[in-house]
Amino acid sequence: MQYKDRPLKTEEYNRHEMAILFDASKCTGCKGCQVACKQWNQNASPVFSHEYTFTGSYESPLQNDSETFLHMTFDEYDGGPLGVEWAFGREACHHCTNAGCVMACPTGACHYVAGGFVDIDPEVCIGCHYCQTGCPFDIPKHSVRDGIERKCWMCLDRLEEGRTPACVGSCTSNALEFGDREVMVEKAQARVEFLKDRFPDAVAYGINELGGLHVIDVLPYGAEKVGLPINPSIPFWRTASEFLRPATAVGVVATVGLLAAARINSRHYFRSTDALEYDKALDETFLIGKVNQDGFEDMPTRGEGEFVEANKDEILEALREEQAQAIKANRNLASQNKREGDK
Repeated sequence: MQYKDRPLKTEEYNRHEMAILFDASKCTGCKGCQVACKQWNQNASPVFSHEYTFTGSYESPLQNDSETFLHMTFDEYDGGPLGVEWAFGREACHHCTNAGCVMACPTGACHYVAGGFVDIDPEVCIGCHYCQTGCPFDIPKHSVRDGIERKCWMCLDRLEEGRTPACVGSCTSNALEFGDREVMVEKAQARVEFLKDRFPDAVAYGINELGGLHVIDVLPYGAEKVGLPINPSIPFWRTASEFLRPATAVGVVATVGLLAAARINSRHYFRSTDALEYDKALDETFLIGKVNQDGFEDMPTRGEGEFVEANKDEILEALREEQAQAIKANRNLASQNKREGDK
């Protein structure tokens, strides 16, 4: 079934909160789940040898992208009872309870579905990249082929037929399970307690992060060893401007406020990507400066960009000031129109 053409019937999928449990201590790194994900979603892979660059890693590809919803990571470190710590990680959508992509999406394409999962509606997505900037895990990626943002959608078509996600069904070592979230959390906590004697840094990741994730990871070597952020948070200006969505007709003030937040946003609060600007007249999203994150190469750019190192209070104050100026301008315009009408 094509990802972009899938018929969703989420109103008929009424299960309570569900989750995937990934136990890295059981994972063999076979990447069968990664292959199953590609096959089920009919995602393309490079075919010819010249399309690959050998990097000395078992990983292929080296990150998730619009054609690779699930990317298994391999990280080696010196140490551990056997002299080497070989940490397997799972880079894919975590289906957050408080999802930055949903908060950032200007059209409502990113939305929650029953079960606690997050989906991107390909019919509504405008390919603006905002979901990328709102995700603390850098998961959604832009598809040049389709012109939209794409990511794991928890194989909702399989779930509606009573089956598990493709990755779970392919796992030969029982490293992946799917079921009620509460049960998966209990299993993760029990597994960590079991592992602690041999792996003192073992953690269960996703129980409380961002309101609770719907992919729970048991990580013997800890979260940082597989590249997961400790205490992940949504970029601040996304939370401050959730109600300022330019594509939902919230008005001139909201649009100006959103642009102000983008302009004054620094690298620190906007992750590794430069600021974005939405042009209401052109219905287009522009980069304000240079790009240092994959997936933005085809976006139009304006200027070299200006970056301001600002703290949260300064960002909020600038946002309020821009809003106040916009309100004042609107009132002046209304007064002028009224005077002309009285004539």
